[in-house]
Amino acid sequence: MVLARLDEQNDMTIALSVFFDAAYLEPALVTAFDVIKAGLHPNVHKLYLVYLKKSAEVDHEVAAILQSFAVKFSVHIPVVAISVTNSLGELSSHHFNNSIIYKGIVPTLIPTEQFILNIDAGILVGGLFGEFIRRIKVDYCGAEQNWVVAAHCNPTGDGIPQALASHSRHAMYPAGNLLLFNADRYASHRWIERYLRNYSEMGAHLEYAEQELICLTAAESELISLPGIELRQMEFLGLNVLLGEEPLSIPDLRDKLIYKVVGSLKPWKYWVLDPRKAIYTRKRAELEAEFPLSGNRLIEAERMLCSREDYWIGFLKAYDRYTQYLPHQPEATLP
Repeated sequence: MVLARLDEQNDMTIALSVFFDAAYLEPALVTAFDVIKAGLHPNVHKLYLVYLKKSAEVDHEVAAILQSFAVKFSVHIPVVAISVTNSLGELSSHHFNNSIIYKGIVPTLIPTEQFILNIDAGILVGGLFGEFIRRIKVDYCGAEQNWVVAAHCNPTGDGIPQALASHSRHAMYPAGNLLLFNADRYASHRWIERYLRNYSEMGAHLEYAEQELICLTAAESELISLPGIELRQMEFLGLNVLLGEEPLSIPDLRDKLIYKVVGSLKPWKYWVLDPRKAIYTRKRAELEAEFPLSGNRLIEAERMLCSREDYWIGFLKAYDRYTQYLPHQPEATLP
């Protein structure tokens, strides 16, 4: 599928949001920077950085960073930092916590906006992202639209955990990387009440959290598909390149919509030694040339943090093996 350029205009504009907690502060800022530099004006009029509070000390430090970022980059597009108190019951599944549930209630956190596109922290935007924004503005952001949430969708299939398979659900299963909200229908359809009720009743069985909750909450007309699902570059990092099981290849994002590293092995972690993380670290370096992050206590702590010892040990051993097979250079001879 090619996202054809659309010249039709309407008066609607889209607000972008990035929702994150303290653990995702760095990737949230990298995503925000990448979006800002994509030059999406006039179709996007504001960018919201929505932070889920953790503790007084951490929150104060995060607030200072976000305020400095907003001041620095609002010359390109207005950047607004918002803090949200964590009041939901805790979720623990895979590498997720309950912050991921908040992505499904973003319109209640930004009540002044009509159409909001939430972008996962850590996403990089490709060369087709601007055309994607123009297309959804024309096709999705009109006054007569009746949908509540639009996302990249696949048939439900096996997306729902077995423990929840008996519940009624939408025919489509949404990805959580891009979520477009229609705030008017969100309110009139009483979405938040139904969504949070389902979280209360089903939270213990969720695996991919907000994706499953959206699927279980949405009536047929409330969830629709976004275009360009096949233009996403979704990547798992791991040991394959270091172990010589596949060649090193850095994707070209000029013909992509978005790029995201999925799974627990994130490119901002120092101990993740997969060289394919370069696409992220290069973008981070562009940000740090204008807005330094390295050396910050919170940032450095998260870069070092590893939840499982076997992860970093596995990377160290694989990297040690990788060095054995680097091209041999003849020894220098003395004159």
